Amino acid sequence: MKTSTFVSALFFSSAFAAIGSYCTDSKGNIETCQKTSKCKSLDGTIRSNLCPNDPNDVKCCLYPECNSNGICKKDTLSCSGSYSTGDCPGPKGYRCCNERKPPLCTRGDKGRRCIPP
Repeated sequence: MKTSTFVSALFFSSAFAAIGSYCTDSKGNIETCQKTSKCKSLDGTIRSNLCPNDPNDVKCCLYPECNSNGICKKDTLSCSGSYSTGDCPGPKGYRCCNERKPPLCTRGDKGRRCIPP
């Protein structure tokens, strides 16, 4: 009886995707499973039914922007700029690809990353 309880518990726990694990949408975007409250607080886009068997408050979350000029993506994918760490929630390899140039500065821009005109 103890063995079957252990095996059942092991099987049940493996059916859940861990928060921060990868999920992929229909367009091939690699995202991470996050609590919906965290996704909303970081202005992420929530995608349903991609983190199977998880509680209702865990969904696949796309963080399209980071560092005001990059996007969160798996760091094994190509990046025309450079990767930085610590700006994207998820596993170690989910990082910010700083591939876009900062916006042009306008009059009065101070303390903001931008390119002078």
